[in-house]
Amino acid sequence: MSKKNGERNIHLISFGAIIGAVIGVVLGHIVTAVAIGVAWGLFFM
Repeated sequence: MSKKNGERNIHLISFGAIIGAVIGVVLGHIVTAVAIGVAWGLFFM
């Protein structure tokens, strides 16, 4: 029973890590895109 729960926790942790990495990459790109947009906006103002 405890071994089964441990395996499930490992799967949940790895699943959460993958989701976290994907969200981090997406948010990172959004932040980069916004920063570039602001820089372009200031440049052309």
